[in-house]
Amino acid sequence: MKEKLYEEIAANYRFFLNWRHASFAGHMVILGAVVSFSIGAYKDAKPLLWLIPLAGAPFGVFFCIVDTRIQKIFQCAIEAGRKLEGELGGYFSEQAEIGTVPIRDKCPMLFTHTMALRIVYLGSTLTLMALSLYFKFRIT
Repeated sequence: MKEKLYEEIAANYRFFLNWRHASFAGHMVILGAVVSFSIGAYKDAKPLLWLIPLAGAPFGVFFCIVDTRIQKIFQCAIEAGRKLEGELGGYFSEQAEIGTVPIRDKCPMLFTHTMALRIVYLGSTLTLMALSLYFKFRIT
């Protein structure tokens, strides 16, 4: 019974990590589309150019929220796997250990995946909003 439960937890863990990667790829596709449409609008419709980055800006916040939810779910999988492993330890025990060790005390410049993704998602939102304002008031 424990083996089947452990396999299910591991499958869920991999599933949600794959979703995390897919959401990042989806965000990059949206940014690429914004750049592509902006180039086309610069050539053909300069007065409407500012609307394109403005329309793309909220997606960074959306993907940040999605990533936060995904992170909480796979953290639950890590904790459940750690409990099943017990004192013998294993992969999930090591993952749980990484989350509890004060890594920043040992290496203050170390970024986690979550921090990096939030910087990308929220940074793209702010950048697209700034570009929208620039295009609105500087390019006619």
